[in-house]
Amino acid sequence: LAILAPLVITAGMSVAVDSYFYGRVTSSTLNILRYNVAGGGSELYGVEGVTFYFRNLFNAFTLGLPLALAAPLLALASAALRSSGAAGTVARDARAGSGFGRLMIAYSPFPLTLAFFSSVAHKEERFMYVVYPLLC
Repeated sequence: LAILAPLVITAGMSVAVDSYFYGRVTSSTLNILRYNVAGGGSELYGVEGVTFYFRNLFNAFTLGLPLALAAPLLALASAALRSSGAAGTVARDARAGSGFGRLMIAYSPFPLTLAFFSSVAHKEERFMYVVYPLLC
């Protein structure tokens, strides 16, 4: 529920601005998703395999890429070891306010974004720019 209000406000502002400038009710965010994800023709500009981002990111961030991908797993392993087998401790630690929850919020966006963009047929390096700070 805490994420729903900002999402609705931001999406509403985006639709309002887009509709004002395009002269009709529209959402540029939905149009981008429809075109690039739902197969609206982005393959006209070239497609790459699933390994495209892994190869390019490994060339740019040789040691950082494996560490960034391992970070959520290491945080999970740390929480599991810290709980020393106590039932429900890992689930209880997964709350956003706990140390583990904060680590997962910080570490998870990069691998999730990488997985999402790797699943899209049309790939460009600039699509990953938004998560470079998280990788570093």
